[in-house]
Amino acid sequence: MGTVTLFDFTYHSVLLAARYTRRMARRRQMMMYGVFMWAMLTVLAHAQAIDGGDVSLTVSPKYPRPGDSVHITVDSVTDGAGSGTVTWVVNGKKSANTSRAIDVTAGPLGSETAVDAVVDGVGRASTVIRPTELDLLWESDSYVPQAFRGRALPSAGSMLHLEAIPRFKRPDGHLVPLQDIIFTWRKGVSVLQSVSGVGKSSAIIPSPVLFGSDTISVEAHTTDGTLATESSVRIASKEPYIVLYQDDPLLGVTYYRAIGAQEDAHDVEMSLVAVPYYLASDPRDASLQYDWTLNGAQVPFNRSQPNRLTIGAEGAKTHEAQVRVSLTSSANMFLNSSGAGTILFSNVAR
Repeated sequence: MGTVTLFDFTYHSVLLAARYTRRMARRRQMMMYGVFMWAMLTVLAHAQAIDGGDVSLTVSPKYPRPGDSVHITVDSVTDGAGSGTVTWVVNGKKSANTSRAIDVTAGPLGSETAVDAVVDGVGRASTVIRPTELDLLWESDSYVPQAFRGRALPSAGSMLHLEAIPRFKRPDGHLVPLQDIIFTWRKGVSVLQSVSGVGKSSAIIPSPVLFGSDTISVEAHTTDGTLATESSVRIASKEPYIVLYQDDPLLGVTYYRAIGAQEDAHDVEMSLVAVPYYLASDPRDASLQYDWTLNGAQVPFNRSQPNRLTIGAEGAKTHEAQVRVSLTSSANMFLNSSGAGTILFSNVAR
């Protein structure tokens, strides 16, 4: 039995290392070649090129609604392609239009309009028009009276409530359910990850800051990517303001008739209610501070109902009572709203 010397061991180790290095190099070469061929096949399949050309279509609007006029333009990055004749085919029918642009009317929901453009000597491209609809509804949780018919507008500190209502219809007439739609919500260009996702058609987010505005958008598309649309709205923050109403003993608060510049009293006294529209909290919140003045002088009021004041002809001391109320908050240094009105007691016997 021979003796293995240190030289023999070192020689065999170097030989094995060299063989392993050559084998790994050949594998890397084969992998790079495979990646290159896959990339070339992908480019060719995507471009649908003829004679090495490259044709694409620009569609406007990007997400057409039913009945929209869709403007489709041929774009090409191939030098000299501008001189190529364009043949348009819409739903299998050749169009007489040979220019580089065509207008196609989108069909109803659930329809598909196939448009092909062939540029002689360059290539071809195609698109399918699938009209969709999306309504974007919104309001805030700011305070408005129950009988108020308008939208609760956002103010600093309130929350926005948004609801996306997509109408996606398949060619078979079935509407796509919300759980099969992916919603992406954005404020400006920033994606709101916490409220985006599959089936997330609603979102609750903070309102814009005082005197600010935000652009809120939502993009919706089916999980298979065949149907898509988007909508956006620019929402501005509203500064709260106060409106005075009479609290009639029989009718209650007369929200249908605000106290104006001059209001005739029909009794020896009148109860008033200060209603702060678009306030980010309840009008009776403990952090709010109401201050009432009558003809320029501060008057006491019920601390348990600080947004209410009762005045009478005797208290006014004149036939005219100029009432003013201001509102501030210990929790919101930017809140400073006021309302005013004039009550005439001239026709009331004292």
